[in-house]
Amino acid sequence: VHRFRGVRKPGAKRTDGNETVLVQGARVSNASVNRDLALISAALNRLVRHGALDRNPATLVRRGREPKHTRAVLSKDECRRLLDACDPHLRLLSLAMLTTGARPGELMAVRWRDLSFDDQTIQITRTKVGNSDRLPMHPKLAEELATVREQRAVERHGTVGQREHVFLSSQGKPNWDHRWSWKKAVEAAGLGDREKLSLYSLRHSFATHYLEH
Repeated sequence: VHRFRGVRKPGAKRTDGNETVLVQGARVSNASVNRDLALISAALNRLVRHGALDRNPATLVRRGREPKHTRAVLSKDECRRLLDACDPHLRLLSLAMLTTGARPGELMAVRWRDLSFDDQTIQITRTKVGNSDRLPMHPKLAEELATVREQRAVERHGTVGQREHVFLSSQGKPNWDHRWSWKKAVEAAGLGDREKLSLYSLRHSFATHYLEH
């Protein structure tokens, strides 16, 4: 990875000994290289644990420097305005992000069996780090989730299955592209002039407001 970082142009080649790299596109960012290197290192660590390797050679590779990005954080008033501007499906997902700090993909994977209304907790599987957490549900989130479950049961003239996904799109899909709905909500909330504002800003805002207490 380190030796070929200087290859920039699409289609350019660089050869070291018997190894050749062909670059198909633009230069890969340091962040992408670092993520790939972390994955390779994790695989090699497993080989070390199983005795197939004496040591992990990936630990000798220097990580590239990544630029520091300023994260957009919403004030509590802005959070309220944004939630009010969301459509019902995006609102539920946004409220969950804002009160749990979970990622959108983690929440879209949540099924009704992962919720406990008795102790007001929600089970989150963190595929990015390979573990799971049971997080407390904010009373407002628990209230809205209970309402959604009742509405779906009425619409189906039956019950909601425990294996069904919780956070659905307007078409009833569990994995959906929220970008257009988010853009509309941001504009309606009067936050269109805020830079770098994304759904992840709710996750960052959760962390910021949590640390204030």
